[in-house]
Amino acid sequence: ESLIKGYRPYYVALRNYLKQEFGDLILLQEQMDRGITGNFEVVIVNTNTLIHSKRQGKAESARGKQLIVDQIKEALESL
Repeated sequence: ESLIKGYRPYYVALRNYLKQEFGDLILLQEQMDRGITGNFEVVIVNTNTLIHSKRQGKAESARGKQLIVDQIKEALESL
């Protein structure tokens, strides 16, 4: 519920951006915390690598999104 009110718009925008960039190469999974936590993170699950956290911003800018894309590309290349 808290994600719906607070960070959901950022998640949806980033999800749509990443799906457009990677298509079916990646799987995006939304996991909401109980209560109000303010968490908003992007993790590469198979390596448990945190590549974005709300502490780094809301991934709104083109630069912020590109940094995430670059890290995902690097992770995909190492598979």
